[in-house]
Amino acid sequence: MMRVVWVAVIAVGALFAGSQTSRAQYGGGYPPPNAPPVYTQRQVIPDLPPTVNLQEWTNTFGGPTTPVGPNCPPQFSSDRHTGYANERNVATGWYISGMMGAVYLEDQHSEALDVSLRREEDAAFEWNINGGATIGYRLPPRPHDLGQLRIEFDTIFNKNDVKTLLFNSVERNPRGEVSSQSFLFNLVIDFIHWGDVVTPYIGGGAGFMRVDESLEYGRATFVDEDYVFAFQGMAGISVQLSENIQWFTEWRYLGGSNPTFTRNGPPAPTQVDLRSEYNTHSIMSGIRIDLR
Repeated sequence: MMRVVWVAVIAVGALFAGSQTSRAQYGGGYPPPNAPPVYTQRQVIPDLPPTVNLQEWTNTFGGPTTPVGPNCPPQFSSDRHTGYANERNVATGWYISGMMGAVYLEDQHSEALDVSLRREEDAAFEWNINGGATIGYRLPPRPHDLGQLRIEFDTIFNKNDVKTLLFNSVERNPRGEVSSQSFLFNLVIDFIHWGDVVTPYIGGGAGFMRVDESLEYGRATFVDEDYVFAFQGMAGISVQLSENIQWFTEWRYLGGSNPTFTRNGPPAPTQVDLRSEYNTHSIMSGIRIDLR
């Protein structure tokens, strides 16, 4: 009989202790009937739905602990070493990159600013190599963002040799090149939810560029430069090679407002300003290094 009494006392004590623990965990009140349990940092939630809002959970049920687990996103923190970025192993902060590739300059149509003068040129260009460098900053991501935002400044040098040229619809034998140096600020989105190794991204930017034209055919020459507004779009993929290094390859479109060049040579008048075009497509590849 005494053994039965002792067992009952122990059971009642265990229930009382459990109720006091529940009261402490839920801010001094009993948990609602369907409330999820409160876990410590050393425990794992096996099947917590990803739709649970952790902040609402904490505000509703109280408690100093934060639930963790494979299906439970961590609380966001702006600290680069904690929170969502750390759990996802996503870098934040400054980075630099260098790249090289191939550039195609679209066919260029030029015509005189003075419409009373018949001066038209149509030029086609060869593919050539290009290169550039970037410095940028990665902002910390948040759990429900589309991706991670990067803010960067880049400079790209392009050069293309002339292949064919028509002056007033007459084919000429041209020599020379057209080159540019661009300086742009970009916004780029890394789709970090895609995976841990391969990350696609898209972006765009605006700034200015210097366009240099050095062409000649017969007795006519173009040796001039112009500074114009520039804009670009890009899309690519990054591959994580190590903790701080990514290899990337991307397509870029670079365009701008129409540059103006002075043509020297016959027929009279011998100096005529021509409005031209400048639009390029590039395939570039390079290395990005996180400065952390």
